[in-house]
Amino acid sequence: MKTANACLAVALLFVICSKTRGDVSLTVRPERFEIVAGSQKVVFAKDEVGRFVLTTYVHSGNSWRPLFDGGMPLLQGPDFNVHPDTFRVVEDTPQRVAVSLTGVHERHKYKCQVLVEAKADSELLRFRVTCPLKEKMIISVPEPSAMLWMKERPADQLVVDQGPGSIYHGSADNQWGNSFPAAYLWADGKEAAVFFNMTPMTWMSNWNLFRFLDCRVQAFNDRGRTGLGFRAVKRNYHEIPAGDLVVEFYLYGARQPKRPTRLEALHTMIRKFAEVHPSTAPLPVNRVAPGETSWSVFARELVGNLMLRDVVWDDVPLPKDEPWRDGPLFTENLRSFLRVSTDYAVGSRCKPPPKPKTVGDGWDFSTCNNYLAPWIAYNRLHRDPRQQAFIKAKVNTLPLFYDPKAGMIRHGTRYPLHVGDKAMTWQNFTFPLETMKVYHMLGRDDFDPAVAGKFLMGCRGLIEYAHNVDYVFPQWFDPYRKVPIPQGDIPELGVVREPWQIGTYAYLMCEAYEITGETRYLDEAKHSIRRLFGGMKFTVSNKRYTTRYNDPVDFPITEIFGNAWGVAAAQKLYDRTDEVEYQRFADDFLNSLLRMTYWYESELRSDEKDRVVRNAGLFRNHSGVNTGSPWETIEAYLPLTVYLKHRQEPFKLLLRLFNLQRINSFHFFPAVFADAAIPCKRLYDHPAQYIPIENFYMHEHGGSHGGQGRAVYMSSIALWNYLLYEAFAEASDRDVMVLNLDVIDGFEEAMASVKRTFIVYNPTRKPRSFTLRMKSLAADKYRLATRDATSTLEHQTHSSDELSAGVALSLKPMQFLRVELEHTDAARIKSRIRQVETAQNRLSHTYALLQGRARDRGVNDELVRLKSAFMAAMADYRKQEYEKAGGGAAKVIATLKRSNRR
Repeated sequence: MKTANACLAVALLFVICSKTRGDVSLTVRPERFEIVAGSQKVVFAKDEVGRFVLTTYVHSGNSWRPLFDGGMPLLQGPDFNVHPDTFRVVEDTPQRVAVSLTGVHERHKYKCQVLVEAKADSELLRFRVTCPLKEKMIISVPEPSAMLWMKERPADQLVVDQGPGSIYHGSADNQWGNSFPAAYLWADGKEAAVFFNMTPMTWMSNWNLFRFLDCRVQAFNDRGRTGLGFRAVKRNYHEIPAGDLVVEFYLYGARQPKRPTRLEALHTMIRKFAEVHPSTAPLPVNRVAPGETSWSVFARELVGNLMLRDVVWDDVPLPKDEPWRDGPLFTENLRSFLRVSTDYAVGSRCKPPPKPKTVGDGWDFSTCNNYLAPWIAYNRLHRDPRQQAFIKAKVNTLPLFYDPKAGMIRHGTRYPLHVGDKAMTWQNFTFPLETMKVYHMLGRDDFDPAVAGKFLMGCRGLIEYAHNVDYVFPQWFDPYRKVPIPQGDIPELGVVREPWQIGTYAYLMCEAYEITGETRYLDEAKHSIRRLFGGMKFTVSNKRYTTRYNDPVDFPITEIFGNAWGVAAAQKLYDRTDEVEYQRFADDFLNSLLRMTYWYESELRSDEKDRVVRNAGLFRNHSGVNTGSPWETIEAYLPLTVYLKHRQEPFKLLLRLFNLQRINSFHFFPAVFADAAIPCKRLYDHPAQYIPIENFYMHEHGGSHGGQGRAVYMSSIALWNYLLYEAFAEASDRDVMVLNLDVIDGFEEAMASVKRTFIVYNPTRKPRSFTLRMKSLAADKYRLATRDATSTLEHQTHSSDELSAGVALSLKPMQFLRVELEHTDAARIKSRIRQVETAQNRLSHTYALLQGRARDRGVNDELVRLKSAFMAAMADYRKQEYEKAGGGAAKVIATLKRSNRR
């Protein structure tokens, strides 16, 4: 280890202290030092008054070109302008180079330390500034900022700041959320990006800088200069507490001759900073019987809670003289009651409503059905006759949510009348999405053609709506005229747009194509995504702001469903068409989604509640709020399994995120609440002890951690997480994640023990040896294959008993393995599954076409004959003659299509 004084002595002998090893190097001279990390270099050199001044460079051809050369200290503000005047080498090894600099603030006399670090396995430079304040500091202006400055503002620059903005503020520079604290700048053939790690920045509070309500990571132009970094925009109050004030950030810089698009810039940011995202967290303690913190236990206990009558559910009887009839063609199918569930479990709100609440006071599609699909899957794995009867009653009433007047699946029903004349785009896309999840999870003996049939009937309304608005979807719309209407919560916003919902729309069109084989649905999916990324522009003008949107990077995210399911839709389109642009679109959807997750763990010193809940791996609901919830979080993850399953090399950031979600999602459940997070005894001691809360606590959001009550409609996360992490396989070492990639794509094959696909991941910094145990496996012989990033191992044959007992595996730190399990007679079993699925799809398609014909032309003799043929095909299906059933349905479809052409 060399100190500055030692190097000065050597310099007197005209010797330069220098070491270079591969892509990381350190060069030390008496008055300066240089650290090289890949394509970038940082230089601290003494100026004429003996202060070390920072300049950064990027490598361009055969030379180094300056990037940030403004000469400013790393922390700026009247109370923080500290230039260091000494340095020492902390480490100089092939793996890591680190130098510490020290300076003293002239007025306050505190000693500020700057650590600069480069590692051989990273392209990033890490800066950590620590100012130990002996007493609280009173500030009079917004400070500190941490900006890297250029001497002059470039003539041509491209930026992507921390974002995106929200519908409530437009592009105004005062609303950007509290996730992905990073920014990008391109200028003069060079690019740079910064990421600020908020985890150690625990000094921020509403008494000084109210974190991202007062600060933004951005590129900023000021007095002819350009800066990139963390900017204090305003201050909430004026006290910075005593103790260590830490600011930590990472810098990426490189030559980039071609001006990127802003989507490409966002892609660079996400990929370059993936390595700094945390990968694991401590497992919380379950304080409620039976005391085990596992998704197996939470799923089992949850389904019991979902069956608490008068607390969670009740039956709404329909009038005896007017039951629901499946018109216009299948009026013999009657429903005399609707099984509903409430939004928040009765009696769980911290502040009870003035009038005692009942289950019937708060129900809609989401409260009744959001958790239905994974519950069906759970019950197929753990057969329970009582649960099966309960689920069947819910599935039977699912078709009632198709609104024949709007031609869409809606939030309410007409039997009873529980639906209005306003709708929200993201909701009206999630309702058919949940319907299709139910369709895919139902066992073959529980098949009901009306489930997917109503979905297909609703696609007609969705397409009409999409065409009416040219895919620039509004947040609110008239479901009957299918035109935009003003924002329902804040009417002064007027018509606001959320084109990211194209993602869910495209996924629904892919689903319709898979059922029907009709290319019009595939074309609709392709066209909608191309419309989104093909130069879409729109203007929002209201009483608060006027903003012209020209780039998807700036489009508001009103709910993250569209961004998430767009990943799966684009990936499906690539797999179906081999058109490479859809891989790029999948990445664009993914990058937009990853801006909405928290890239850090929030642990503010001033906020005890913030310190006991864990947020890494969770997602913000939309760009107008700072908090997340169980439903939005799990809906962000489900479609990412499709992306991971079909990409040759998994994006490792997603593995970190899935593992954090596996652990930190428990913090949605009062069973693991630390005392500081319990908002009231009423919520914590409620009978439904395993139903989660919705309004997750974040410092910027404020409020209580679940004071609204136990959110029934958000409870699907426990069941989905069980299917993702524990239902089909698990590791003996609970620190190791076993991720099931078949939950959305390939579930029936996994359920039938035909083929299963996993990623097994070690998120820790230590090697792990463990056994991988397969679960719910049919007795037989199987081939097991494991593959890492560089090699494929031979398939090995195992018995189901051996696999259930466990197979020994080892993983290096941060290593993953793909694990594929396949039945030795897979081809035969897959063929049988395809027969069943083909029959189901054709019968569902036939149902939709028959109902549509009756709606459009009325019921005539020909249609009655075709209905009889359909019923015969259904009878064949019930007799398990699937090929015959599918053939019979296909004949009816062909006849109807020929008739439509006449």
